[in-house]
Amino acid sequence: MGERRQHGEDFADHAALLAWLTDRIGAPNAELLLRLLEDDDRERQLSAISAPLANANRAWRALGLPEIDNRDWHERQFAAWLQRNRPVLAERIRDAYTDVCQSGQSPAGYVKLRDFWWPVRWWPC
Repeated sequence: MGERRQHGEDFADHAALLAWLTDRIGAPNAELLLRLLEDDDRERQLSAISAPLANANRAWRALGLPEIDNRDWHERQFAAWLQRNRPVLAERIRDAYTDVCQSGQSPAGYVKLRDFWWPVRWWPC
């Protein structure tokens, strides 16, 4: 778009802009670029062009633009994953501490993990 501004070109309609872009970057890329410009979801835009979020955030930071913060999304994804996998994780924790229990050693490590992953109070012995 910077080249367009340098040459003072204005486009009467979408088709004219598409033709101009197609001459410079080819039809598939021009169509993709126009679709991305119409999309207000920056994450979807990055995904469409396979741009890593970290790279995009570095570029936006260098330009003084706002970055994408996925912290909330990651927290929701992790909570959903944890909910789906909690029973399996609880079994694995229990199974990992069976020998500890049977040997009479302290269950402190098991209790710490169990309290984090599973609210049910159950010692494997």
